[in-house]
Amino acid sequence: MRDAVGNVATESRTFTLDQTAPQVAITGGPADGALVEGRSASFNFSSSDANGVTLACQVDGGAFGPCSGADSHALGGLSPGSHTFAV
Repeated sequence: MRDAVGNVATESRTFTLDQTAPQVAITGGPADGALVEGRSASFNFSSSDANGVTLACQVDGGAFGPCSGADSHALGGLSPGSHTFAV
């Protein structure tokens, strides 16, 4: 930037583009392919990223929405049959 009498000023900022995907792991709950006898299931999970994460939960391919806990999700009223949980 230059003013009317020729004085010059500059300002700069440095930044880093984060291209690393966050890490997430299901750490508790029914194992993949497990047979569950009740109509409910609970899952625990952990996540990490240098810039923090926002977690969302999904059941049976529906829309992602809020998880019931910061690092867990409880399902109830499940119908008989196969179900899929994603975080």
